[in-house]
Amino acid sequence: MARAALAAARDQRHAEADAIESPALRHSFLEVVPEHARPLALAAAWGVADG
Repeated sequence: MARAALAAARDQRHAEADAIESPALRHSFLEVVPEHARPLALAAAWGVADG
């Protein structure tokens, strides 16, 4: 259940980031904003593969 939630959060963040044209802003959105970076880091730590 936790893995599914992490995968859903990761997929949502990536879908939102796909709408950002600037690579620098997209990077900031995914990796600098703590509310976005944390679920991505947790997904990676739990071994949740990109889907």
